Amino acid sequence: MALAFENPLDNPEGNQAKIFKYFDIISTIVFTLEVLTKIIAKGLIINGKRSYLRDIFQIIDFIIVIVSIIAIFDSSN
Repeated sequence: MALAFENPLDNPEGNQAKIFKYFDIISTIVFTLEVLTKIIAKGLIINGKRSYLRDIFQIIDFIIVIVSIIAIFDSSN
């Protein structure tokens, strides 16, 4: 939803950019908690066929969360 409203011509120091940054941080936290919950419930890799990183969609989800976390820490520096 934020991508639909974000405009590259907007002021990067404006209120709208700050709101999008906070929305990005909150959504990353929510999805990180989801990933951690699934890892705790299913196991990471060695818990059998139902382990978290044995499903291609879970691998994609994990990669997206890791990239989002890196992007947040990179943008804060």
